[in-house]
Amino acid sequence: MKERKTLPWIEGAYHLVAEKGLGSLNVEVLARRLSRSKSSFYHYFGDLDNFKDQLLAYHIQRSTELAELIYACEKLKPDVLNVFLQRQADIFFHKHLRFKREVAEFRACYEKAYSTVEQGILEQWISFLQLSGQPFFAKAFLTLISENFLLRITASQYNYSWLENYLEEVRYLLQQANPNS
Repeated sequence: MKERKTLPWIEGAYHLVAEKGLGSLNVEVLARRLSRSKSSFYHYFGDLDNFKDQLLAYHIQRSTELAELIYACEKLKPDVLNVFLQRQADIFFHKHLRFKREVAEFRACYEKAYSTVEQGILEQWISFLQLSGQPFFAKAFLTLISENFLLRITASQYNYSWLENYLEEVRYLLQQANPNS
């Protein structure tokens, strides 16, 4: 019963952070956005720190779901790209964690969520880039590219065409680094 009343707060904050960043996390702004009273926020969560803990736990849950969706995909393109489009809020929330990873709790959540999603995507990544004989390199390259991806994405260009072009740019970069493959 309590979860039914608290989930709108969590989901609302999740989407707010995905859109505007962690600095936008404010009880008054969130209450106004959800047409709820600030007092109900404090009734359910006690304080903003407890709320942030629950919000970060929600991101870990969403990352686990994302990893499962990705793992069920046959190919990186188009399957995983379509999942990335469907789960845009998850990707952008994660982006904002990356920007604030100097805060220990955000860094821990970022690293756990990334590790979870990495496990889901690594097989398709290796296959797409034809790196089956180089799993350690493939994993390290994925980490590097993921960082770059989060720095480059914007809400205005986040669509299938941009994702596909980015992926092809990554493949081209790898081919240039190893022209004999």
